[in-house]
Amino acid sequence: MTNAACYHQLGIVHEKLGETDQAKDYYKRELEIRLKKLGPDHVHVADSSNNLGSLHSELSETDHAKDYHKRALEILLKKLGPDHVDVAASYNDLASYNNLGSLHSHLGKTDQAKDYYKRALEILLKKLGPDHVDVASSYNNLGSLHSNLVETNQAKDYHKRALEIRLNTLGPNHVDVAASYNNLGSLHKALGQTDLAKDFHKRALETRLKKLGPANVDVAASYNNLASYNNLGSLHSDLGETDQATDYYKRALKIQLKKLGPDHVPAAVSYNNLGGLHSALGETDRAKDCYKGALEIRLKKVGPDHVDVAASYNNLGRLHSALGETDRAKDHYKRAKETRLKKLGPDHVDVAASHNNLDQANDYHKPAPEIQLKSLEVDDVHVAVSYNNLVRLHSALSETDRAKDYYKRALETRLKKLVPDHVDVAASYNNLGSLLSHLGKTDQAKDYHTRALEIQLKNLEPDHVHVAVSYNNLGSLHSALGETDQVKDFYKRALEIRLKKMGPDHVHVAAS
Repeated sequence: MTNAACYHQLGIVHEKLGETDQAKDYYKRELEIRLKKLGPDHVHVADSSNNLGSLHSELSETDHAKDYHKRALEILLKKLGPDHVDVAASYNDLASYNNLGSLHSHLGKTDQAKDYYKRALEILLKKLGPDHVDVASSYNNLGSLHSNLVETNQAKDYHKRALEIRLNTLGPNHVDVAASYNNLGSLHKALGQTDLAKDFHKRALETRLKKLGPANVDVAASYNNLASYNNLGSLHSDLGETDQATDYYKRALKIQLKKLGPDHVPAAVSYNNLGGLHSALGETDRAKDCYKGALEIRLKKVGPDHVDVAASYNNLGRLHSALGETDRAKDHYKRAKETRLKKLGPDHVDVAASHNNLDQANDYHKPAPEIQLKSLEVDDVHVAVSYNNLVRLHSALSETDRAKDYYKRALETRLKKLVPDHVDVAASYNNLGSLLSHLGKTDQAKDYHTRALEIQLKNLEPDHVHVAVSYNNLGSLHSALGETDQVKDFYKRALEIRLKKMGPDHVHVAAS
């Protein structure tokens, strides 16, 4: 094995261990040797450039990443021609930066991403035929891009094509088939189709357990995917099965700690998941410990300016805000915003989210919709979130007409971009119902709250905490109307769910 090949293998090992600085050093040495021995236009130099590009992408160093991947593409185009499969691979590498919806999407240039993915697909279809596994990978990339843009029908079509090819060429028990199952599971989860989502994620887990064994890190990832349904605190928590969620998250963390050690970035993800779950259950001390564990690992492994570190600061800010510790919350939110501004630019949706979180003052809150309208389409679901946040501001200022307008815009956006019985649509109905109830418009309020409950009962378990919220809302409404029998019935149902899911000492149980 040559020195360059040795450095390459060492780079891969350290990258898998999350030791990115050491991995970068080995990849750079590999590139230096190849440049010296082979010249700047050799395909092996392109390979080394692609490796460094992928590593810089993981570190959110998007300018460096793009530079390395472009160098690789230029070399491959020059040496192999525009229709070579390795050129298609380079198009895929470049496209990976521009994926807006991904947490690690750094530039948000979705049109360019789509163009690169489609070029890659055209080459692969031409050179390899429609049933090749590399074609499945291209379909998968396009599916993920459309999924992140909430273009769910197109996303589903691409992910299904990828799954069909993989099943036909690799068989039902291949890890790539498991990856396709996970993608379709996540897509159905986003659509509020929890039974289908759970089925796909369970298939993925079964395949990985069979092929990789119970202690593999990809199996840990599957546990995290399954647990994501049961995370009570998330807006998109769809089943509310918190005991099962805790079990899956803990299994995932145990595997990661055993196989990768205590300071690896996947362990930070599991700590983060557990933090969200404990926060939603009102277990603030445990939540804080988990969020801090995630932050410590991320600071150590990816540095203070990474977008995942910003996400950890954001989570801690939200926790302190819920505890009424506004100064500490504001401090964490500011750190998150500073990092996001530095790494993502002023027009990114995550920066808008940070503005929304810093809604203690009008100066922080008002730019968010402007940013989101600038960086996204007007009917993007992220803009719907911003409209909802603006309602809080106008409600606090007693500007109810403007508040109603923003809630209606949020509802219109969600109806346009999501299916009509999506749980986020139910949330919008509940928001409008509560506002109209406050304004004394009880008939309209009842209609909205009833619609919300119907959607939730269709998509969620009957004892989900969001269902309890709807029962509580309808109870309050009937109380205002003096309809005491119905009041009692709705409040009892809300209380039964909250006692079952949260325990007798939770603040929401006291409210019931």
